[in-house]
Formats: sequence, C-alpha cells, structure tokens
Amino acid sequence: MKLSDFDFNFDHDQIAQHPAQGRESARLMNASTNQDIKHQFIYQLPEILTEEHIIVINNTKVIRARLIGRKETGGSIEIFLERLISSDLAMVQIKTHKKPQLPFSVIIDNRALIVIKERVDGTFFLGESQNIMSIFNEYGEIPIPPYLNRKAFDSDAYNYQTVFANVPGSVAAPTAGLHFTESLIDKLKKIGIEFCDITLHVGAGTFQKIHTEDLSNHKMHREYYRVPNKTRKILSRAIKNGKKIIAVGTTVVRALESYAQHQNESDEWQSTTLFIKPGFKFRITDLLITNFHQPKSSLIVLVSSFAGHNIIKRCYDEGLKNNYRLFSYGDAMLLKRER
Repeated sequence: MKLSDFDFNFDHDQIAQHPAQGRESARLMNASTNQDIKHQFIYQLPEILTEEHIIVINNTKVIRARLIGRKETGGSIEIFLERLISSDLAMVQIKTHKKPQLPFSVIIDNRALIVIKERVDGTFFLGESQNIMSIFNEYGEIPIPPYLNRKAFDSDAYNYQTVFANVPGSVAAPTAGLHFTESLIDKLKKIGIEFCDITLHVGAGTFQKIHTEDLSNHKMHREYYRVPNKTRKILSRAIKNGKKIIAVGTTVVRALESYAQHQNESDEWQSTTLFIKPGFKFRITDLLITNFHQPKSSLIVLVSSFAGHNIIKRCYDEGLKNNYRLFSYGDAMLLKRER
C-alpha cells in the first residue's frame, strides 16, 4: 500500500481543542465485534469487556518539554526536549528564525542556562546544562500537540496527563489513556479485568508525518520502552489461558510488539524503531483502544495494519459523518486484530 491510501479530509473544527467534559464521557466507536459498528461511550467499557480481557496501559508521564528562551544576540528560540542522555545532557529540537552558529547559549530568566553544542543529525541537537531537567521543570511548559495551534493553558497540565502517569519522560501523552478515570478502572477491576503496565516514552517523532509515498522508505523515529517482569508474567499467563490482551493506545502496541520480536530476558530499558505497516504479524495484541489519528501518519498506518485498511476507512468515514472529535483530545475506537 502507498502513503496516499492513508489520507483523508477533515474540517479543522473537528479537531478537539479540549478533552470531553468528564474523561469517560468521550464517545467510543466499537468496531470490535463481527456486527455493525456501534456508537457507544468510554463509560460503557464495563458493559463491553469481560473477565476474559487483560488491559495494558502506558504509565509514562509527560514532562514540561517545551521551553522558550532567547539567544545572546536577542532573537527568541524554542527548545523542545526529546530525550535525556544524562543529568547534564539532552537531545533537543530547536526552532529559531535564523540559523544559529554553534555552539551558542540560551538565555532564560536573564541567565545563560543551556548551551546548544552540536547537531546530532538533521533534526536534533545536543543541549548541555547542569541538571538540565530541573530547568525544563522550572521554566518549561506541557508540550500540547502542534496541530491544536494554540498556547498551552494551565488546565493542559492536568488534561494532557493520564491518571496512571508516574514515570516521567514523554514529550506527548499516550492519548488513548486520557479517557480512563480511577472510577472506570475500579469498575473494570470489579468485573475481573486485570491491568498491567508498560512504559514507553513518546518522542517528538510521533507528530511527524510520513513524507515518502513508498512506506518501505520511511525511517521510523526511535523510542525507549520497558516491559516489567510483572507484566511479562501476566501476559504469558493470559496468552496460555486464552485471554484477550487489550492495548490502550498505539504506544502500548509498539512496546508489546517490539518486546515480542526480541523477547529480551531482562526487563531493562530497550529502544525500538519498529514501524508497524501492512503485512506486520502481530504476536501479542488482540484488541486496541485508540483515538482518531492524523492522515498520513505512522499511527494511522499502525491501526490500519492492526484492524485492516477497509475497517479503518469505514470507521473514519463514520466518525467524520457523525462528528466524532479528532486526535489527542478527541474520541476513541475499540478495534480488534484482523485475522
């Protein structure tokens, strides 16, 4: 399949600027049965799922990754934290009007706090400072998606974080998880559904569109993940007992399927550049809760590979026709793996 097969048209006002009033009141397009697509709500998950399901969530926490400063010459500069390399060194993206001479200092609060040292590749630079994460924590802001085309509000610090976020490191939220509340989790546990977690720190590459018509030529961004021993044991037992594994979001799918490919015995951090595209053989994930994704993105390619291109096309057609809210703060789908 070609990149153009994953395109669709939408009106900008269909992009959700804020989450639904009450996280679990978001709409849920249920395409997980062999029957017609059902239009339901997230709060109905306890009526849809059973004790035969295992739910896997991503417990990553969004950090204050966007920082505005100025160069010594006076021009403004935006720094976007991609990944910590050490306590004093980070991989960053920069946005400035004029191409700067390297190295240069970034002035924040009238102090030279970060030095942009060198270019790593066509996208990233090395930023250096003593305890660089503390600078982002103090002066940075939550990096809401660029397609919202607005500044972050104070409310985004809460809204753009899942209730199970506890491992700092993401520059974007695992947005399918935003629909869950403590109350909903308790209801699901009461009917016998077991939860387990992975950690995948979402990188800035999640917002990058694919620019090559031939998908085999696309170079996927690198992300870091961990599948703890406890989760591995739960998954192994679930598969043995014929239970269905539900991934909450594409980040969980990427972590689970990367783990399944390599089967590392250690539960230490691993990196993945896995690009899930048509023809991919899924080994762990049976069902997927996911939001509606941008056209021509690696995420819409992933969900199409999972549920089947015809199903996803039909879901998106139904969603656009029925005013489903799109993207990070938008509504969700429940999909089953194509057999």
